[in-house]
Amino acid sequence: IDLARASLQAVAQLLKVMATLTVDEMLGCGEWLCPRDRVWERYFYTSIPAIGGVLSLLFAIAMKFRLDKKPDGKSIDVPKLDAIAAQVKSSANAFLKVEKMFLGVF
Repeated sequence: IDLARASLQAVAQLLKVMATLTVDEMLGCGEWLCPRDRVWERYFYTSIPAIGGVLSLLFAIAMKFRLDKKPDGKSIDVPKLDAIAAQVKSSANAFLKVEKMFLGVF
């Protein structure tokens, strides 16, 4: 019971402190933690995902061109490979069509 009372008092004290703070003070890091002369760090750390996205896009484009250079079923005398590829492609298109129907709501 004493532990529960102490934890409720701690929560009440925390709520009192939070009631006096502004939204910027709650969400921001404050002047003591992020001084104004180190604002560049915010831009640096937020640009990392953007740089990663661009690099992954470049990697996907490079892999597409690399895959397009590979021979297909007719050129290596395996026509059955093209039939299987057509079945995979039609299945993938059917899946994407259904997925777009569900995700189109959002």
